[in-house]
Amino acid sequence: MFILYLFILFSNNFFYIKKDIENESVNKVVANTEKQTESLKQYIDIQYRYLEGVGNHISQQDLFCEDNINLIHSIKEYTKLENVGIIDKNGESHYDNGAVKNVSQREYFQEALKGNRVLSAPLESVIAGEARVIIAVPIYDQQKEIVGVIGGSYDIGNLNKIVFRGIYDGKGSAFLVSKEGQLITYNNAVKNKDFLASESIFSYFAEYNVLSPDDLQSLKQKWIKQENGYMTLNYNNKTSYMAYYPLKINDWIMCYNIDADVAQESYTFIIYAEYLLFTLFVFALVILLFTIYKVNNKHQKRLLEFVRIDALTGIKNKETLQNEISTY
Repeated sequence: MFILYLFILFSNNFFYIKKDIENESVNKVVANTEKQTESLKQYIDIQYRYLEGVGNHISQQDLFCEDNINLIHSIKEYTKLENVGIIDKNGESHYDNGAVKNVSQREYFQEALKGNRVLSAPLESVIAGEARVIIAVPIYDQQKEIVGVIGGSYDIGNLNKIVFRGIYDGKGSAFLVSKEGQLITYNNAVKNKDFLASESIFSYFAEYNVLSPDDLQSLKQKWIKQENGYMTLNYNNKTSYMAYYPLKINDWIMCYNIDADVAQESYTFIIYAEYLLFTLFVFALVILLFTIYKVNNKHQKRLLEFVRIDALTGIKNKETLQNEISTY
């Protein structure tokens, strides 16, 4: 009974340790996703502030003067922004490459004229591996009146160069989605063609039973409310953790998916230690049982000897002699 109790106690302890490792692994994935999302927000904010600084400078003279055109041409040389343009209030845009066109109907221009920082939706196919967005800010004159817009395109498609560098040795996949589940961009670790070609991340999860209907509905509600969290995904007999965190720009959600085995690698030594301890426990238990058996067997033989020998004379008693004679 005591041995059974020890076995049950050890089994329960092993179960709870594995559960704690799983929880710690998930918490680490969630924390990394939050940290990397904030890093991306800061990176985008730097682009905003850079353009705002340029806008403050060019507003001091005619927007389309030669000095200003030369200035935006240099922006391309020293930043990752391309097709940088100065736009007046009528929507006439002059670009760093010399092109001139009217963008008065573009949503990003209309939003920037309202005094908002703008990060547009991707302008190119995400399936092609590129996702160029327009970053635009209003231009204010000395009287704090909006006189135009300055903006440029940025390739946000390669997230490897911005976030999640070195996290889990690059084994995880990062992707940006809208709150409706539309894929916006992704890093190079995303290789699943079915996932990339799906109408939305929700339709993919439903079609391939990656999430249960209840979990899928819960995920949709959380994204609409711009909440953070994680989901345990199951695909092709593999378990992974998908953490998500709202970017709070355009209602976009940053997601990061990592295999459970990879997420738990840093805790593997604990599991190995538990297996070793369990093996030692079983080995010690076998030795204990064998020792008990040997001692008990030895006692049994001594008792038999006491039964067969007369206690007073030290020789075989009458019953033993009769048994031996009868068997002879």
